[in-house]
Amino acid sequence: MKKFVSIALIFSWLMAQEDVVTLPSGARLDLPHTANIRVDTIMVQSGATFAAESPRDFSTAIATGNGTIITGQPLVSSVSSSTSDGAYNAGDTVLVTITFSENVTVTGTPQLTMETGSTDAVLNYVSGSGTATLVFRYIVASGHTSADLAYSSTTALALPESTIKIQDNLVNDGVLTLPVPGATNSLAANKALVI
Repeated sequence: MKKFVSIALIFSWLMAQEDVVTLPSGARLDLPHTANIRVDTIMVQSGATFAAESPRDFSTAIATGNGTIITGQPLVSSVSSSTSDGAYNAGDTVLVTITFSENVTVTGTPQLTMETGSTDAVLNYVSGSGTATLVFRYIVASGHTSADLAYSSTTALALPESTIKIQDNLVNDGVLTLPVPGATNSLAANKALVI
């Protein structure tokens, strides 16, 4: 009878600038959020996996040779819309999309609050689980107004109940912070939607 033994290697070293670490095919490197490391580029060979719990350590470019890269909590990279630019009236539907840095799984119904005048619209999530882009449906209501549709703030994406989740395949919770309204990668910067 064959027996398999799992051996964990714990190691540390002080890397000089431009040192290169290569993960061969079949290898996996996991870095905890306590890891004291900064990288400019990580090369992952085919069949290898690189995983890190903390996105703050890996905010710069990551390259891959068809390996698997997991870089911590999913981050919002942009907010846009699949709806054409133009003016929309009460009863019209506008789809708002939020794109994360990696594929996410959604449990429940996250919500997105829009700046629509005296009464803010609250959009419900409708699709996108298993992909990097989540879709929220906005049905324009009477009295809503906006010269350039935008969400209310960087905290406009919310999980109204504790059972509602946006997570990656390692069950890392998504960071819900959105780009500053009107700034690069925000809805107002990417689209011209008039209500």
